[in-house]
Amino acid sequence: MRNVNDYDKIDIKTESQTLTDSYADLGSEINVRGYNTLKLYLGIDINDSENVHIKALGKLLQDATEEYELDTQTVSSGVTQVDKQYFEVNYDADGYQTIQIDVTGCYVIQLQAKAGTVGQTAGKITSAYGILVNT
Repeated sequence: MRNVNDYDKIDIKTESQTLTDSYADLGSEINVRGYNTLKLYLGIDINDSENVHIKALGKLLQDATEEYELDTQTVSSGVTQVDKQYFEVNYDADGYQTIQIDVTGCYVIQLQAKAGTVGQTAGKITSAYGILVNT
């Protein structure tokens, strides 16, 4: 059995980020060159908001202004669904969720997050970590 030290773990966001009704960068750009999968681990404090949306944007170069929406292909059933070009965590309760993102052929990606519906007390991403792997 492999442990986390066998993969490349990255701290994407270690401080809380308040969710709004517009996409905002979640952490910095992530160099994914040479990998095909990013397993994203999210801590969510939903408060009165609903449906956290996460999308991944591909870039051809670091710090490039052109951002390409990546396909959302395979996700776990139950707490996550695919809707166009974003992942939706529709389990409206505090907790921890994972999302697997195909980064095959990408050099750099930028993650973004927003709330589908912002409540009176906005939800937050409390933490975001990733593990880059070749599956």
